[in-house]
Amino acid sequence: MIAKRIEFSNAHKSRFSKLVAYITNAQGKNERVGEIRITNCQAEHPDWAAKEVELVQSKNTRTRMDKTYHLLLSFREGDNPTPATLYAIETRVCEALGYSEHQRVSAVHYDTDHTHIHIAINKIHPQRYTAHEPYFDKKTLGQLCQALEQEYGLATDNHIAHMTPGEAKAQDMEKSAGIESLIGWIKRGCLSELLAASSWDELHKTLAKNSLTLSERGNGLVITAKNGINAKASSINRSFSKSALEKRLGAFQPGIAQNANITGSYEIKPMASKIDTRQLWALYQHERLQQTQRHTVLQERANHRKDRRVEGAKKAAQAKRAVIKPTRGRLAKAVLHHAASESLVKEIRAIQQDYQEDWRNIYAKGKQAVWYDWLKAKAWEGNTQALEVLRNRYERAPVRINAIGGEVADRLNYHAGGKIEAVTKRGTVHYQIAQTVLRDDGKLLRLSEHAGDDAVIAALNIAVQRFGRQLAITGTEAFRQQAVAACARLNLVFADSAMEQQRQALFASNANNHPPENAQGIIRKRGRRM
Repeated sequence: MIAKRIEFSNAHKSRFSKLVAYITNAQGKNERVGEIRITNCQAEHPDWAAKEVELVQSKNTRTRMDKTYHLLLSFREGDNPTPATLYAIETRVCEALGYSEHQRVSAVHYDTDHTHIHIAINKIHPQRYTAHEPYFDKKTLGQLCQALEQEYGLATDNHIAHMTPGEAKAQDMEKSAGIESLIGWIKRGCLSELLAASSWDELHKTLAKNSLTLSERGNGLVITAKNGINAKASSINRSFSKSALEKRLGAFQPGIAQNANITGSYEIKPMASKIDTRQLWALYQHERLQQTQRHTVLQERANHRKDRRVEGAKKAAQAKRAVIKPTRGRLAKAVLHHAASESLVKEIRAIQQDYQEDWRNIYAKGKQAVWYDWLKAKAWEGNTQALEVLRNRYERAPVRINAIGGEVADRLNYHAGGKIEAVTKRGTVHYQIAQTVLRDDGKLLRLSEHAGDDAVIAALNIAVQRFGRQLAITGTEAFRQQAVAACARLNLVFADSAMEQQRQALFASNANNHPPENAQGIIRKRGRRM
């Protein structure tokens, strides 16, 4: 279990109503949003609760801090706490942060490989209108997570921070974007050599072998790669801070340019993978370049369109003044000139507003996807190589949920005719099937606890196509019995002997009334074909 505070990048995103709208939006997915809870509010609907919270926040006009606290609670893959357990954990965490009396809206999300909860908390107390900022919340959250993992039998995570803030951010970037960071590259490639250096000259030589330089900046030191990307030396390791190095090696001595046998050089490239990504990476860079060029063309067109409209407005105003010029009477001329000027100003403002809207649309269209998000999009389109890259990121832990598996054969990676709802960064494909979601990670087909008989039958048909006739069922006893009942008319075999005996008995009892179906025939659903 991980509890993490999500920092806001700008004031607009910190608006409580915007955050609530995001965490409660299903985004067209069947099972993205689960339970939504509103705590310490009079309103019973999230939208009205958000308005109520913003009214309370407006009462405090003195604080300069952000008035909204965004908390994320994430659980390991395979952990599926009940709604009651999730709410109990949410309550305990909010109490530990000092927000037990504060208003909050929470939503459980199931659209990734990890069940997680987004909690929007009002920092302003609803009665006293005072702002509360938890002291050292990282430590509080880490200690509480350890206790909650033991209490509720959850998979454990490491909650002790051994990394510097720079290391933590680099690791987050590598996990979310899939691009190797300079800090990560140094740690994996030459950290031991740098730590073993006994003099400034030896340290500079080691850096030079790896196409790196060390220089002073402000009160610290910066390591710079050949391509211009740099990182704080202390972010790589605490022993590389300027004070620590000077204590060990003496006063700082800048490096002297010298010829060195280059053994490595940092490049912006994907994280190491079991799958060869060179072809995909080249395609990714080509598409980014094309997108940048399109973005530049759209910008130039928007600028030209604005300039042309402004020039036209000025010419029209000049024509109006030419008509006004022969008018008699000073007062009449003044009134007409004032009206013409007001009209010009109003028209230019309208042009500027349209220009800003054009720029917003261009920015939205030109926003480039990071490597893992690009792979997700390609996997959605049917690129099996992109899907395999995502699936080989981690070794999956054994799951404790309702799932269908079997001997993995060289079969289709996609369910033909299935409508894809989402693809996660771990390569799990979510299909919309029989009003529920079927999660396919390449080795297992997973269903929610509330899947109906139609969904189970469809999942069994797909499993036969994927794994062959012999299937292994894991999960609750209720799901196992549901699978037995659902497949009474299907031509398949269960790996579990008890389940197979039950299936054969049901098959025999129904043989006289219902001819067997061909399990190879997949129930077709309308949607995207892969």
